[in-house]
Amino acid sequence: RISRHNIICNELSHLILKYIPSSSVESEFQIRYKNITDKKADLKVTLPNGDIFFVDVTICNSGAKSYQNMDISTLLREKEKIKIAQYNCVGFDENSRNFIPFVLDVSGTLGKRAIDFIQYLHHLDSNKSDSFHSVAMRNINVVLASGLAKTIFSFNEGMNLFIPDSC
Repeated sequence: RISRHNIICNELSHLILKYIPSSSVESEFQIRYKNITDKKADLKVTLPNGDIFFVDVTICNSGAKSYQNMDISTLLREKEKIKIAQYNCVGFDENSRNFIPFVLDVSGTLGKRAIDFIQYLHHLDSNKSDSFHSVAMRNINVVLASGLAKTIFSFNEGMNLFIPDSC
């Protein structure tokens, strides 16, 4: 899970730097609030227009037993609310435009705030011929699919469910 999370953070970073020239991205940025509280954001994104965003990535699994009675959109909304509450201690709330709870499901479904952020970045993309939105969604889904494949492989390896070479 940690590896998949870090790869998503790295991919977002790479895409922003590639498609939005003159932007900067800092990883694991410490947010200091009134010299009292610190909270770490996965990414601090500074855009050429002066906008600054703090991004915290959360990947959930809607197929987990604890979420069986919840549809994906409800799960993603709940996870966004939880993430916002965690950052309330450094001055962010549900109305904070510059805090992005980047919540997504292992199936590739993104939460509203993550979608809005990708759309915002898409509009800043200076290379419209290679759509930021399309590339971001494709790359995020490739990372998630790869993570699922590794999980299935590890499970099968542990269960000795490999098909013999002779088949």
